[in-house]
Amino acid sequence: MRLGKLPEGVRLRAVRKVFEKQPVPERLMLPGVHLDGNILPVPKDENHCFILASGTDPDALAAACNRVYACAAVPESAQITIFIPQETEEGQLKTYTRSLLRRAGALSVRIGDVNVQTRAGLTNVLTTATVTAIGDLKCIRRLTGPHPGQYLIVAGYAGQAGVRSCFPDLPDNIKKRFRREYLKRSYGTESDTSAAAAAGVCREALQKGTAGISAMRAAGEGGIFAALWELTADRGVGFEADVHNIPVRQEALEALQLAGLNPYEINSEGCLLIAADDAETIVSEIRGKGVPAGVLGKFTDTRDKILNNRGKIRFLDKPQEDLSVDFRYRLKGAEHGTQRTDPQGY
Repeated sequence: MRLGKLPEGVRLRAVRKVFEKQPVPERLMLPGVHLDGNILPVPKDENHCFILASGTDPDALAAACNRVYACAAVPESAQITIFIPQETEEGQLKTYTRSLLRRAGALSVRIGDVNVQTRAGLTNVLTTATVTAIGDLKCIRRLTGPHPGQYLIVAGYAGQAGVRSCFPDLPDNIKKRFRREYLKRSYGTESDTSAAAAAGVCREALQKGTAGISAMRAAGEGGIFAALWELTADRGVGFEADVHNIPVRQEALEALQLAGLNPYEINSEGCLLIAADDAETIVSEIRGKGVPAGVLGKFTDTRDKILNNRGKIRFLDKPQEDLSVDFRYRLKGAEHGTQRTDPQGY
């Protein structure tokens, strides 16, 4: 198996087709609704539901929170599981847990429970996070998936999370080509990997019933191209998208090219895809929050997933391997026998 996210065919055959056979209790059914998280009913409350979403490293908390945001909810508490190598010392673990606490504070989510286990064969700390939120069913029922004729909107920098996780491990022959200040700008800021601001704009529009938002998808491992595929998979719609309109930091783009990494196919936590009728209003309000945003194109009534890159037309492939995962572990993982002591690796 390749590192990171499973190949699409394997995921469908070995995972989805196995679990989709489970019967769904009537109390959990929301016909036509497509979400990136799990829904549980709130007893004696017909207006709200519990939402659970999970995430894994390199930034497990942000990944889980972004999936909650894409469900038009706000993260409240998190359960963390940490797997550590046998050689991990107490001081290293304490440093790591402190960094998780700091990250939770930045994301405004409370860590309610932490489970730490030692595993043989590990060379790096591995973290998973499950985040819980309370969702507004009025908003959630409007998330019925993208429809033909709607605008395809993107908010946030593509590839920024991948940059932050693997750029500290860049070989010296690449680092020396850039000034230190230039590389620092390419890292961006911690807030770049959170979809909170963009999702907040969408959540407010859903509550008011304006802008015609029908879908949100948080990009993550595999990049924005993987998120585009997942947004339209099994929905009976396609899209025509202008790749040139995807926000990417110029400083990051140049270093990524030298490292052989595609910004559209590496971890893009913090990047949010949106289907809406009123693109102008949504894009303007998201930009007003200091988040880059733009219209990629429109959804179509075919299943064709068409990418236009400066006049070069091609069809979107199934999600590819996230090379930033291989890059990170190849340089800092088993070959070097080192342990990660910070969840974002910077």
